[in-house]
Amino acid sequence: MNDQDIKVLIEKISGAVKGALGDKWDEAKDFAESESKKFAQNIAEIALWKQTGKITEEQGQVLLRMHQRSMQMVLTALEGISLVMAERAINATIDAIGDFVNGLIGWKLF
Repeated sequence: MNDQDIKVLIEKISGAVKGALGDKWDEAKDFAESESKKFAQNIAEIALWKQTGKITEEQGQVLLRMHQRSMQMVLTALEGISLVMAERAINATIDAIGDFVNGLIGWKLF
């Protein structure tokens, strides 16, 4: 995974979260953009660890779920963002990047 792939991931994740949060985007923007960057970096680490044989596909899936939960918790910590809304943002993110990430990494992480 190269820098351009990570940039595309960040844009896809931010766009998905923005769409899911709707009118709450302005309040959540800074946190959501930061979390989008972190999530993309976490995916890049999983890709690197896969390439170097440090993790199995199952471990990659577990790590990814942990990072998803982390992003969800950050979003729910914001005033006005419910758990349902945060889950909607995570699901929109998965829909937006799932095939892209699976293709880049070569595993079915999503």
